[in-house]
Amino acid sequence: MTPSRPSSLARRVTWAVTGTAAVFLLVIGLLAYTTFLRMEDALVDEVLSAQVAALRDEFKSGVAVPSALLPRWSEGGRIQAWVQPADWPAPLDDMFASKSGGREIVHAGRTWHTWVEAIPQGRLYVRYEATSHEDRVQFFGWTPGVRRRT
Repeated sequence: MTPSRPSSLARRVTWAVTGTAAVFLLVIGLLAYTTFLRMEDALVDEVLSAQVAALRDEFKSGVAVPSALLPRWSEGGRIQAWVQPADWPAPLDDMFASKSGGREIVHAGRTWHTWVEAIPQGRLYVRYEATSHEDRVQFFGWTPGVRRRT
């Protein structure tokens, strides 16, 4: 049996540099993921805001407003909107907030961004299906750690 000898200085420096690089790459990866997640939420909120603004313009132009508007497709997701009298309950149970404004909810494995607003015709309820966007963020998060086979 050979006696154990202390690690050489070169080996210790190599491990220290390797560990430092690994921690640095992990931090950079986490920062990139959180940045992408925030950008995705901002993008979806912007798409929803643009669709709400387009609906407001349609309502101001005097178009007859049905209670359930036809679905619209925008930026990879489906947008649905309802206009109901102010004293009616919100459509789709707990999908919408009780007061004006937006929120993000996850329901039955799908991600929705919703908006509620008072308009002259009653209350406007809008929801945007953002599941494909969320899936893209998850894919981005897993890509560096998982090697795909082609």
